[in-house]
Amino acid sequence: MDGKIEGVSFVVTAYNKERYLEATLKSILAQEGDFERKFIVVDDASTDRSVEITEDLIGSLANGRVIQQLNSGPGMAQNTGVDAATLPAIKFLDGDDLLPPDAVLRMLPGLALPRVALVHGNGRVLEDMNAELGVDRKGATLVFEVMEKPLY
Repeated sequence: MDGKIEGVSFVVTAYNKERYLEATLKSILAQEGDFERKFIVVDDASTDRSVEITEDLIGSLANGRVIQQLNSGPGMAQNTGVDAATLPAIKFLDGDDLLPPDAVLRMLPGLALPRVALVHGNGRVLEDMNAELGVDRKGATLVFEVMEKPLY
């Protein structure tokens, strides 16, 4: 690899996210860019329609995988997703997160920087999952800051 990340495993954790999950999954399916993708959804024993929604959108994809586990919490669900990931980069989402279509494409160059193992973006709370994300990138340049003591 020439510093370019060749693929991303999207790991989505879900527990009773029926209200939001379809929008979340559609936002990862709509990611722009020429990179390999794997879609992994770990359902943490939801009692609503989360599994059905996930199976409809991800389950039939060749690069999709739906994992059901006993309720163990989001940390264990993330670990389960990491175990299933096969591509060099992992993008975590919760079942009520949304990504603008260019989010991952804009974050990938940060992973190619020396001494970088994690890249994150700014987030905000939306009142309506169906609302336009309203991200205006006109004139915005990518800025990556390497934190010397990220766990401090």
